[in-house]
Amino acid sequence: MVKIAHMKFFSLSLLLLLCLTAFSQSYTIRVNLIGYSPDYPKKALILAKGPVNETIFLFHSNGNKIKEFAIKPSSKSPWPPFSYYYELDFTDIKTPGNYLVANENKSIQSETFQIGNYPALQEEVIRFMQTQRCGYNPHTNEVCHTLDGKSFYGDRPDSSYVDARGGWHDAGDQLKYLITGSNATARMMMSYEWNAKAFGDKVNEWGQPIPNGIADVLDEAKWGLDWIHRLHPT
Repeated sequence: MVKIAHMKFFSLSLLLLLCLTAFSQSYTIRVNLIGYSPDYPKKALILAKGPVNETIFLFHSNGNKIKEFAIKPSSKSPWPPFSYYYELDFTDIKTPGNYLVANENKSIQSETFQIGNYPALQEEVIRFMQTQRCGYNPHTNEVCHTLDGKSFYGDRPDSSYVDARGGWHDAGDQLKYLITGSNATARMMMSYEWNAKAFGDKVNEWGQPIPNGIADVLDEAKWGLDWIHRLHPT
């Protein structure tokens, strides 16, 4: 009988723990994982399935409480499956460092994020575009789709060969679209025009790790621009 009683107590305790855990996870805290610039607006979000009645704090990574938030429902529509939507504003915090948003005992907390200078994400975008290259992919060192360009409903006879190498695969299906490809090309050139100093030179025009004296963003934009010109030979 003692063993049975112990098992019942253990089962009830486990059930209570699971209920408490489920209740404590009824909301989630979302922050900008890229980080926040010191002089820019800073907000976190609480997405909840029920009203949030506990106090939420901004913590420094060293454990110190930096700010206590006043929990106020947002006027914006909530995101299903959450019925409650809250905004937490900490624009007034400008000291660089690592922070997180959490309740008192940190049983629910955000990911750690940074207040400070943004990382060089523009270079990561260029690296991603390189992984999507069609014609020659520097990450796999493979040549692809060199002979499958065909022309239809144009000035040439149907099924005429067109050199359609270049551009980027739009997704895993390896299709390419002029609208998205030309948009990406234009944005890369505009980004360089706005802030040339933000871009480095680590690869050559083929995307291989050999600097060529040209910013990588321009090498990548030219990969798209050359493709656009090939699609319009006249």
